[in-house]
Amino acid sequence: MGTTTEVTILAIEVVEPTGTWVTLRWNQFDHVQRAWMEALPDEIWEGAVLLISPDPMQIQVGSPWPPLYHLSAQNYHGFAPAAARSDYEKLLR
Repeated sequence: MGTTTEVTILAIEVVEPTGTWVTLRWNQFDHVQRAWMEALPDEIWEGAVLLISPDPMQIQVGSPWPPLYHLSAQNYHGFAPAAARSDYEKLLR
């Protein structure tokens, strides 16, 4: 699986047959960005936290964030609803 990270879907903008335009937040970096998310096998809602493998062709250490991120279905590994993330953080306290 390689490197993974979590992104939160902040807004679902447009749903199309092949994917969805979303606004997401890279949780580790608190960076908000617009993205094209290919159609995924799961139904994703605003607030969902996705586990993904960042595409090294788009995201590189020391380089600026791309203006638009393309999340391919093959780099998607699963999701949790926002409530699950909140419950997990409470356990850490």
